[in-house]
Amino acid sequence: VHHHAISYRDATSPEKSKMNLRAKPESKFILKYLLIALGLIGFALLSVYDGFVKYPHALRITQAWEKLDAEVEADFRLNDEDKKEQWKAIATENGWSSRIPKRDESSKDIEGKIVYQYFFIALGFGVGIPMLMKYLVTKESWIASTEDGIESSSGAKVKISQIKKFDKARWDKKGIGVLHYQAD
Repeated sequence: VHHHAISYRDATSPEKSKMNLRAKPESKFILKYLLIALGLIGFALLSVYDGFVKYPHALRITQAWEKLDAEVEADFRLNDEDKKEQWKAIATENGWSSRIPKRDESSKDIEGKIVYQYFFIALGFGVGIPMLMKYLVTKESWIASTEDGIESSSGAKVKISQIKKFDKARWDKKGIGVLHYQAD
């Protein structure tokens, strides 16, 4: 037994009794696919920026600071003031802010953040794009009555004699009906 479930609330009313009905998905029903898709794709795009621009830039700065910090620690003649002066020169040379990087964020931490961004990109696009496709395909779908049954925009055809049950349990709240039928 096969079944098909989708929300088709607003069927076109026939003007004559012999006209066939045609129903399209209710826009509120499919809007969730679009909203989820846009949210996830937007999230993935932000992660692309963070993973390929923001964090790699921060990583270069932090690595330069850590290298300078290690050099100053290794040379007993240098102190914190020397380190600050050298940092200003390095920052100016590279076009960076002379602000000293945060002590609690190491280059390892930033590398970890970059890896997380790649995961977020895969998740955002991996779920967002299929959801967008689901929205686009469902938006244009329809079901219609025929002389001897029902057909859908996907090409599926069911004769009245094949229908075993129409489950309307979710009809009143969600406009969803599930058609159970026996395939030939």
